[in-house]
Amino acid sequence: MARITVQNAVKKIGNQFDLVLVAARRARQIQSSGKIPLVPKRNDKSTVIALREIEQGLITTHILDILDCQERTDHTNKEGKEIKNINKNYF
Repeated sequence: MARITVQNAVKKIGNQFDLVLVAARRARQIQSSGKIPLVPKRNDKSTVIALREIEQGLITTHILDILDCQERTDHTNKEGKEIKNINKNYF
């Protein structure tokens, strides 16, 4: 079982409540969205990996916002291309 202390991660984020939100958001990305961890896995769970990334300063709220925005833009562009292809084929 991984044992980590979160004091350094709290210092990076600002307070323990925001740390929970940021770590949960990043852990979900790693677990569900298939995002690649920025630190070695070492058989750790996604939550521990997220906390290590935050502690090392690799992930912040701002970085997560940028990644989410890029993902939404990519998804929107992909949908736009698909709609254009459908319009070409049917109209």
